[in-house]
Amino acid sequence: MRSINDFPCFFRNAIKELKPNFLIIGAARAVTTWSSRNHESILTCSCLRRRNYTFSTFSLIRGMEYYLKHFVGSEGFKAVGEASPVYLHTENVAQRIKDSLGEVNLIVSLRDPVDRLYSRYLNVKAKFDTNSELTFEEKIDQKPEFIAEGYYYDHLQPYIARC
Repeated sequence: MRSINDFPCFFRNAIKELKPNFLIIGAARAVTTWSSRNHESILTCSCLRRRNYTFSTFSLIRGMEYYLKHFVGSEGFKAVGEASPVYLHTENVAQRIKDSLGEVNLIVSLRDPVDRLYSRYLNVKAKFDTNSELTFEEKIDQKPEFIAEGYYYDHLQPYIARC
């Protein structure tokens, strides 16, 4: 992967100016990813980037410049953003978003917590062979954080406090 320093100075400055003006945050299994994949029917004039280019990952690991360069080509769009189900329940990400992106609009995607929990179980069961024989109760005993992901009030407090 090329470094931002490999680009001409004028291009590096442009990258620093490109910031998303919205993020879709939400719980796993609450249509957050679906929203990002089907954005044209939901958000007009948007330029969503693939889910794996999330702020929480790249701003910490590879830095803001690396994150922002994924928005090159979005100039002229009224709505520029991305989505991730990890934004809602990842510790300290609300403050990092505020510090790094400033006033960014948030679209919160929620689902009935019990339905979301069971959907999460079915999704994990289907994706990983090691889970295929586990009952719902066994998986929840293994991964109590699946329940905690549904504590929306607690997870939204850092976002509300930043207003």
